[in-house]
Amino acid sequence: KEDLALAHQYLAQIRFARGLWEDARSSWKRCLALEAGNPEAIRGLRMLEQQVEKESMQKSGLLGRFLGKKT
Repeated sequence: KEDLALAHQYLAQIRFARGLWEDARSSWKRCLALEAGNPEAIRGLRMLEQQVEKESMQKSGLLGRFLGKKT
């Protein structure tokens, strides 16, 4: 089980690096199902949420508007 969890952890990292967010999320969740509390999977999911939020803000233009404001 530990080897399979590690395989999912590495697969998630590869998927994340390629921008395959949902696939990465699935692999990290599978890793956690096999090895509850895996710190790398927990960290990866947190990093993924931040990346998805960042992209969402960029696509909606909110980040651009916020950074473009002059006070």
